[in-house]
Amino acid sequence: VVHVEQYEGVYHIPDANKDLRGLMLALHGCSHSAGDWSDRDSSNDCPTCLALPEEMHIVRAALERGYAVLALSSQNRRSKCWDAAREPDLVAKASLEFIRTYLHVPAPETFPVTALGVSSGGALAAKLPLSASSLSSSSETSGRMNLVAICTQVAHLSASAVQELRSSHPAAVAVYMESPRISVDEVLALREEHGVDAMTIQAQKLPLSPLFFSQRIQEMSPKLSHELFAAFQRSGLLDENH
Repeated sequence: VVHVEQYEGVYHIPDANKDLRGLMLALHGCSHSAGDWSDRDSSNDCPTCLALPEEMHIVRAALERGYAVLALSSQNRRSKCWDAAREPDLVAKASLEFIRTYLHVPAPETFPVTALGVSSGGALAAKLPLSASSLSSSSETSGRMNLVAICTQVAHLSASAVQELRSSHPAAVAVYMESPRISVDEVLALREEHGVDAMTIQAQKLPLSPLFFSQRIQEMSPKLSHELFAAFQRSGLLDENH
């Protein structure tokens, strides 16, 4: 567990034999917390950590590629949503402080940061480019955050947010479900109007198989995965395509 600025979070650092390429900033969705991105360790440092399977899959992929991971919890612990109007500046400052203090980077404003946000966290991630730029004139930090890319998942990007973006906006990826909660046209407008490297990805249905769970959850045995699959079949929740 880490405390930076006004935030509590969890972090992971790649093995020492890997070159540190950058920081992946993880911003959860409503009703979630930073603890989704870490597990309980022997020191019981994070008793509320849940190590959700997909989040941990992303963490392992980032670490394998040489990225440190910082997951922060929103300040509102009742709804556990982010305030995209108020918190972007605070999150940017917390990220710079983490890079300086925990990654020991003397010039944190030069260190590459990629932000991944889900739902309200995605809405906040979309506002981070403006915050990263505004910090360059702030006396509270030595420079701006070097935000190189953002990825939003099932998050709404407002038309006003798109209009505020400048050509210095980082690369952007928007992931949406079959019933999108974002406007794909707004994302593509970043590329067309501002010269931003932007794309959208539609999340597809994943068919279940007997080994589906053990292949995606590191701690699950193939035997238990088979049992879960059989339970879903008996429940009638699966269609002919699983």
